[in-house]
Amino acid sequence: VFETEGGNWTCKEDGSFEQSVFAYYTSISCNHCSNPSCLKACPTGATMKIKWGIVAIDDSMCIGCKACAMACPYGAPQFNHESGHMSKCDGCYERLKEGKNPICVDSCPFRALKAGDITKLREEHGNLASITPLPDASITHPNLCIVPEKHSLPSGNKSAI
Repeated sequence: VFETEGGNWTCKEDGSFEQSVFAYYTSISCNHCSNPSCLKACPTGATMKIKWGIVAIDDSMCIGCKACAMACPYGAPQFNHESGHMSKCDGCYERLKEGKNPICVDSCPFRALKAGDITKLREEHGNLASITPLPDASITHPNLCIVPEKHSLPSGNKSAI
């Protein structure tokens, strides 16, 4: 989860203060992109798209070279020091096969996450997939819909921390 903060306090002529301080949080995981840069970067084909558009890593083919991690603008693939391979969110593929939600959806205390058919989710929530701190969505076309918090800034905006 990334925290984005910004705004300031301004002293008015009468000595009182006006504030525009804000903070919002963005849940970051693999976005199972339509055009995943991690997949293109993998030299062995260990990173692949499987059923439902899930981007997965096959441990038996992964050599742990970290090319997928360097290519992913979201930082989703992580090196697992124990196995010597890359790992990342697989959308809880086994749960999806059973008709269940990914565990992050079911365990989110604010019920802020949903999973399902991206077309239906976009119809319900809109097409926005780029806010700060995320990269521009045109890079990988993430399968992500964001209902922006009222202070959300456009992707690439450097005015927030």
